[in-house]
Amino acid sequence: MTTSLLLQRPTTQLQLPQWSQQLQKVRFNEIAALRFLSNALVSLRYAKTDALRPIGRYLMAHEGIYALCLCTVYMHGLLPREQEGSRAMAIQLAFELLD
Repeated sequence: MTTSLLLQRPTTQLQLPQWSQQLQKVRFNEIAALRFLSNALVSLRYAKTDALRPIGRYLMAHEGIYALCLCTVYMHGLLPREQEGSRAMAIQLAFELLD
């Protein structure tokens, strides 16, 4: 049992993907949550530099947004299963959670 203040209960938006086994329940760890957030910040910061060509900056920004979305879903003790479309689903779910 975790006593983290970061961990949230799954919302109604997350219950259906969890029930259909698109999302899997994972053991929550605050360090892992911070790592997701750190990866997002580093990728988004790197996407702003002129060191990369525009396509590289786009890809870094996309990776940063994806890491942030994974962090959002992870904060509910869930992660997508590795299957086709899981990246798009994670991004969609994170934006639904923002609503």
